[in-house]
Amino acid sequence: MPVFLHVPKTGGTSIESALGWHGIAAGMCHLKHLGGYRAPRPYELRGTLKDAGWEPWHTPPANFVQDSWMIVRNPYSRAASEFVYAAMTRKAQDATFHKLTPGYRNTNCVSFQAAVQDMLGPMAENGLLKCYREVDYTVQGMNACDTKNQGTGLSSHHVPQSVMGSCAQRVFSYEKCLSNEEGQCPDPRTGAMQDNILKFVHDRYSKDVNFDEKIMSWNPAVPHPDLEACWEDFDPVVLKAFNAIYAADFKKFGYSMIQPKPNAVDGNSTFEEAAHETFKPSHASLGELEKRLTKDDYIVSLAGPRCPF
Repeated sequence: MPVFLHVPKTGGTSIESALGWHGIAAGMCHLKHLGGYRAPRPYELRGTLKDAGWEPWHTPPANFVQDSWMIVRNPYSRAASEFVYAAMTRKAQDATFHKLTPGYRNTNCVSFQAAVQDMLGPMAENGLLKCYREVDYTVQGMNACDTKNQGTGLSSHHVPQSVMGSCAQRVFSYEKCLSNEEGQCPDPRTGAMQDNILKFVHDRYSKDVNFDEKIMSWNPAVPHPDLEACWEDFDPVVLKAFNAIYAADFKKFGYSMIQPKPNAVDGNSTFEEAAHETFKPSHASLGELEKRLTKDDYIVSLAGPRCPF
C-alpha cells in the first residue's frame, strides 16, 4: 500500500482523515494515543529533525521511501496559510487573528510581513538548513549534513518542502491535483500528466475514499484575508530573503517567484489598499465578525484527522 508523507499546510490532515475513515493508517493516524492505529510507521524518521522535537507525522524519512507520495503547495500560499493557522491557534494569547480583516488590508500585510521576517531569521542562520541547501536536498547529502549539524530551532511548518520531496516517489500539486473528482494533473517535478490524487487513492487504496469532509475549514460566509496580494508589496529585503530560503521549492516543483517591483526600495514596504480590488473599507475584522456568530458557529474549524479503529 502506498505511503503518504505529510508536509504541513498542504492538505495532509484531510488526506489522513479521508484514509482513516476506511481503516488506513497514514501520518498522525499511526499514533495510538491520538486515536490512531497500531500499525507501525513504515519508514525510519530523519533522526536530526526527530531529535529536534518535530511531530512524527511531519518528520521526513531518513531515506527515500518506495511507493511513497506527497503533496506540495506554492510556497507563498503555504506561508500565508501557516500565518493564519498560527494566529488562530494563538488567539487566546494574542489578538493577531482577531485583528485580521477579510480582503486586502494594510494592517493584514504588516502583520503577515512581520511574521515572515521572524520566521526567516532562524532559518537563514541554521547550519543544518544551510547544509541542506548546499547539497540541493539530496538524500545522501542531507544524511551527511545530519552528522555535522543539529535541527534545533527549525519548525516542521517552515522548512522547505524539498526536504520531504527528496524522499517521495510521487509528488502531487495542491493547486492542480487535489479535487473531489477523478482526473489528470501535471506532475509538478516533470510536467508529465498523471492521475490526480483522488484517482490515485481510488486505484491504490479504496474506491470508497472521498474528500467530501473538510478539515480545518473556513466559514464560507466569511471572506478570507487576502494575504497573497501582500507579497508583491513586501519590503524587498524580506521578499528576497524568502525567495532565497525557498529557492529549491520554486525550482523543483514548478512555482514562479514573485520579484520586488522595479521601483521598490530596500527597507520599505509599499502596501496600498486602494490598489487592490479585494480592499473593502466596510469589512469588519475577524474578531468583530466572530462576536456576531452563534456559539456553535466558527470562522475556522480546527480539527485533527479522524482515525477510527
